Amino acid sequence: MNNKAKIVVISLIALSILTWLISFQHYDSMMSSMMTIFNPISLTVFATIWTAGMAAMMFPAIIPMVLMYNRLVTKDNRLDKTKSVLLHKENEDNTNHNYEKKLIGFYFPSLKIILFVLSYLFVWAVTGIVLLVGWSLLFDLLVPYTEQFMMTLNANKSTTNTIYGILLLILGIYQFSPLKKKCLGYCESPFGFFMQRWKEGKIGSVTMGMYHGLYCLGCCWPYFLLMGSLGWMNVLWMGVFATIIFTEKIWIKGGLWIARLTGVAFLILGISTIAGFVTLGSYHSMSNEMEVMTIDIENLEASSNSARNSKGMTDSMNNLTMD
Repeated sequence: MNNKAKIVVISLIALSILTWLISFQHYDSMMSSMMTIFNPISLTVFATIWTAGMAAMMFPAIIPMVLMYNRLVTKDNRLDKTKSVLLHKENEDNTNHNYEKKLIGFYFPSLKIILFVLSYLFVWAVTGIVLLVGWSLLFDLLVPYTEQFMMTLNANKSTTNTIYGILLLILGIYQFSPLKKKCLGYCESPFGFFMQRWKEGKIGSVTMGMYHGLYCLGCCWPYFLLMGSLGWMNVLWMGVFATIIFTEKIWIKGGLWIARLTGVAFLILGISTIAGFVTLGSYHSMSNEMEVMTIDIENLEASSNSARNSKGMTDSMNNLTMD
């Protein structure tokens, strides 16, 4: 492994650790931002923390892909870009020539790698925003029935178990689907991915990064859907699913077996949950969020009414004073 590859690995691991700390420290900020989705600042906070969480979970798993891309762009840059840029400097002394070559040879690959990783993260950022908007629209539909909905779930545990069980069965079946196999195949085989999706230039870096993000999304969405149901950005579940994702992608030719094992586990757990043998819990996290939202709405209405009453009393006092 050359120095550039070491820098890439160290950078990804360091960023992963940093984003884990951000996810752990700012979980409450993310949850509160979900309460006011139509506020641009809150949406920005959510998108930032969500993206940090995705970086924390996914960066270790994409190290082989980024290392392969680093090798390809470094080789391509050495053979083409560096040679053409330095062609007119052949008469310079060897020291300056070598320095220039190293400088330009490092710059172009590094920029392409950064663009590749950022465009990969962009896919996950957009996914988080779409999920949040969908959640908010669902909440808007449930607001009139929030109290009844929570009472029903708390009173009837079998309803909660059935919902969780059906979700687990869907996820378990997907683990055996052709789409899962195709997406995982591209994720665990970097060379195969670049052979299929290779694009030249910086625009190519962005395009390939987004392609990889989409394949990764197609491979991992069941884990994030289940994680969202069990608790948005819960650090414990993030760690569990990050471990599964890392094992799937790093273990070449064995990732499919990991996916199938998790699929079997989802199916068994789903059947057991529906039958009542296993209880994953209730929708306490969702219920708490709804409860907080309801309280916030009630407080907002109370504050608004209080302000109107106060204004009315002030106007009445002014009228009496004038009289």
